[in-house]
Amino acid sequence: MLSKVLVEPRLIESLTRLEVLPDEDLVNRVRDGMDAAYSALFNRHYPHVLNVAMRILRNREEAEDAAQTVFWDVSRAFHLYDSARGSFRTWLMQYAYHRSLNHKKSLQTRAFYQQHAIDSIDRQVLQEALHATSRHLLPSEASHAIHQALAHLSEPQRNTLKMIFMEGLTFNDVAIRFNQSEGNVRHYYYRGMRKLREVLLQKK
Repeated sequence: MLSKVLVEPRLIESLTRLEVLPDEDLVNRVRDGMDAAYSALFNRHYPHVLNVAMRILRNREEAEDAAQTVFWDVSRAFHLYDSARGSFRTWLMQYAYHRSLNHKKSLQTRAFYQQHAIDSIDRQVLQEALHATSRHLLPSEASHAIHQALAHLSEPQRNTLKMIFMEGLTFNDVAIRFNQSEGNVRHYYYRGMRKLREVLLQKK
């Protein structure tokens, strides 16, 4: 018990303390498994990543989607960052720039900028889209159409929908599994639902 009392204060840093550390120090702490350090990096750089995405995509919801995906990917790629080749911010902004461009190209192939945005979606609306898609198809063809539609979603959106619909997990379950906030998971879910409906209705 005494060793625990002596060790814990040295291992636990307050968020206030982390927020003043340089990016490179935070990156090292993330690599050591400190979740709070990742949160500090996210809070520091998310507005800048979102700004890059907004300038390229010119759509708030799509920019938020791209920014969330950037941090989803980066959370699994800290081992690729090399401080000898530049600052973390430069590395992150370059990733955000290229990710946003790819996102825009994907939207353009689906004529997104010529379409009206869908305002809202829920499970009932999605089920109607699935029914509209599958009622004139064989079961195997309907299943193939759904798998094709899922391919249009980002990885976090696709994983979130699969876990909620196929595994029966809750938002909180998914958040714990991927070390994400529940708010992020809800974002992936609703954005994924909207995109899935959009793609399925195009297949009618």
